Amino acid sequence: MLRRRMPYSPFQRDPAPSRASPQGVARRLLFQLAAVGLIAFAALAVSTWRLTEEIRRSAVQETGHDTQEILAPLVARQLSEEDLASPMTGERYAEFQRFLEESVLSEHTLRVRIWSPDGTALYSDDPGEVGASRPVEGDLGEALVGGTVAHLGTKDSPELASEGQVLEVYAPLVLPGSDRVVGVFEIYQTPTHLVQLIAAIRKYVYIGLSSGLGAACVVVFLIVYRSVRVIREQERQHIEARARETIRAIVAALDLRDTETEHHAARTAEISVAIGRQMGLAQRELAEIDIAALLHDVGKIGVPDQVLRKPGPLTEEEWTTMRGHPEIGYQMLKSFPSLQSAARLVRAHHEHFAGGGYPHRLAREEIPLPARIFAVADAYDAITSSRPYRAARSHEEALTEIVRCAGSQFDPEVVRAFLAIADQFSAPASNVLPVDRQRRGREDIVSSRAA
Repeated sequence: MLRRRMPYSPFQRDPAPSRASPQGVARRLLFQLAAVGLIAFAALAVSTWRLTEEIRRSAVQETGHDTQEILAPLVARQLSEEDLASPMTGERYAEFQRFLEESVLSEHTLRVRIWSPDGTALYSDDPGEVGASRPVEGDLGEALVGGTVAHLGTKDSPELASEGQVLEVYAPLVLPGSDRVVGVFEIYQTPTHLVQLIAAIRKYVYIGLSSGLGAACVVVFLIVYRSVRVIREQERQHIEARARETIRAIVAALDLRDTETEHHAARTAEISVAIGRQMGLAQRELAEIDIAALLHDVGKIGVPDQVLRKPGPLTEEEWTTMRGHPEIGYQMLKSFPSLQSAARLVRAHHEHFAGGGYPHRLAREEIPLPARIFAVADAYDAITSSRPYRAARSHEEALTEIVRCAGSQFDPEVVRAFLAIADQFSAPASNVLPVDRQRRGREDIVSSRAA
């Protein structure tokens, strides 16, 4: 082996001429340097290939996860039993197409399909494919038993073959509140970000080779790692923004369905933030309250019109249906990572401070503080708003009712904070006590109830 060879020495007996000549030494050195460079280049090439393959695999896996956790639930909530029974046509097809364009599709989307359990295309962005069927096997079959399949490759179809590599995902569709797979959501996308990232990796690796293999490779790895995180975060923010737009659309749709409570959510959010600010909450907590209060009644989208818009008192059965809206709202929001905290608050906003509320009969600190806050704000706006079965009550009547329920339905500390700022939400009146006397009297009552 080379490392056993003795270096040339003038005291060496009968040295071989080839070893003694400067040309031989230079040749061996060049050969060794070339061998080291070749080995280093090969090692770098293998490392680059492994790195790009790992990033490719990770990005495909992440896309499949996001499709399963965000896009598929978003689509499932828009599907009715009629949609799942037969292929979409006519006005329903156009309506569903608009929903996808507004909330799901992006400039990278090539194809979207929805499959029934028997392999029928219930929807495709290509109308000519609607109603077609395929065998329930392979990726489709795996998705129908609850698995999510994601691939990166080329497609044989002419319209997709021109795109080169295509990212294909099959995700199961599960209706809210159920574990049963009712269909499969299939989406094709161009992996533009991934291709750009891999090209950037190769560029940085070659720069690293010329600048010094060790330090440069570390820098490249850090750059690549940061790039992956940035791209993933950008994709996640894009999906979350789409999700928020959809939630706003749902709130607007609820306003249209229940005209008697139009703008109620916005007013409740405004009052809730004012109470939280009075209680000294941090800006991050105020932002959380604002979002949750805005969405607190979003579950009413699942309450039938004959109950939601009934112009009179509800029957016990109808009340049972209406009391389900906090849980419906929770189920709608919990699948969005950025709205999971808001989902928990939405579920708790009809709990009572002393227990006895719904849906879980929580009490005192078991109820999150933000939910205790917008329970008061919700009640105040409901009392001072008109309903078909009663006229709006005055600001003072609303405060009297809230004070009466302090300690039973409402947190006395929250009520006390609300009383301190409540007059900014009232209309001017000439036949009431001075504001300072009103406030002192109300605060004395709340203090006695808290004690």
